[in-house]
Amino acid sequence: MPDGVGARAGAAGAVALLTAAYVLSYVDRTIVGLLVGPIKADLVLTDTQFSLLGGLAFALFYSILGIPLAWVADRGDRRRLITVGIALWSVMTILCGLVPSFGWFFVARVGVGIGEAALSPSAYSLIAELYPAERVGRALAIYGSGVYLGIGLSFLAGGALVDALGGDWRTMFAIVGAPGLLLAALVAWRLPEARRGPAAVPQAPAPLAPHLKRDWRFLALHFAGFSMLTLAFNGYLAWLAEFLLRAFRWAKTDSGLAIGGIVLVAGIAGMLAGGAASDRLRARGDARGALTAALGGAVLLVPVPLILTTTGSAALSLAAFAPLVFLSAFCFGPAVVSLQLATPPPLRARVSAIYLLVVNLTGIGFGGTAVALVSDRLLADEGRLGQAMAVVGATALLLAVPLLAAARRLMPKENA
Repeated sequence: MPDGVGARAGAAGAVALLTAAYVLSYVDRTIVGLLVGPIKADLVLTDTQFSLLGGLAFALFYSILGIPLAWVADRGDRRRLITVGIALWSVMTILCGLVPSFGWFFVARVGVGIGEAALSPSAYSLIAELYPAERVGRALAIYGSGVYLGIGLSFLAGGALVDALGGDWRTMFAIVGAPGLLLAALVAWRLPEARRGPAAVPQAPAPLAPHLKRDWRFLALHFAGFSMLTLAFNGYLAWLAEFLLRAFRWAKTDSGLAIGGIVLVAGIAGMLAGGAASDRLRARGDARGALTAALGGAVLLVPVPLILTTTGSAALSLAAFAPLVFLSAFCFGPAVVSLQLATPPPLRARVSAIYLLVVNLTGIGFGGTAVALVSDRLLADEGRLGQAMAVVGATALLLAVPLLAAARRLMPKENA
């Protein structure tokens, strides 16, 4: 573990660079949510097809390739891996604006997912090595806040850009993809590698199977519980702007400003509060404090979907969206903290990748699609999109609470 003022400054700089990368990754993956209308019209897509572009096309390879890339991260140079990942997802984002059809758009979104798969497992393990256990919750929460900063900027700036560009979605992808190429160069130059021993010397990775066999019940419950939270959150995030348009005729500029502002403020506040709560509970003797905090947040979330899109008022819907974002973020920070503290250091990138595989395939890959399927198949009415969102959100959260409660009881404490 690095010591001293210089090491602390290096750790802070690393977290800043990794957070910037996480911000851009979320801008690139979520900007598509503001482009529903023009993309559907240009490529002649259904709601379900569009949801696959926003969800499964990205999440499938993002999740699956996270595991072999995490093996590389546990064994080799995480800085190089992150650099290549940023450059790849940025190029593929730009290519999204050049596609002629649904099929090629799907392929380009797969490329975005492959590039982004290199980031978080490497970042989680790197941050956990740079900071002592009593401070890792806050450090990971700062990194995690990049989710909400990225989503917030995507909606705030993206909504205005969509209108300014007159719905020119192709130019939009070029604008959001280009900055990542500059960041990739900066990461290659400045990101430290904290691994014990020379990073250039290949290390035999610790065996993963015994750990998975020993703690499989905890891991399965942890992954399932947070998958349900992620599904609920992403179902609302993927469709809220379109819901405001269909139900209340809100322009994308107005909905982008509202959604972006809420995600930016409530999301970052919730993520930092969740990380601080994890550290505080642990300092008071609760070795499972991260999951204690997450469980409390999940319980408070349960009633929110019942009112968010069923009030008949855009203002009330947005007012209910704020606690959904805050409490979701409050839970997601402890999700990562608890997993890092329950996992031996040589296995953290790979276990994190498995977590991301399950959570993202379920949450990102199916969250938006679940809403679309309820809307298209069960309700068969685009005007009832809000009801579809409520059904999916409430069901997911009612499943999440008992799963997280069981995971907390089984969380191993020896690495915490």
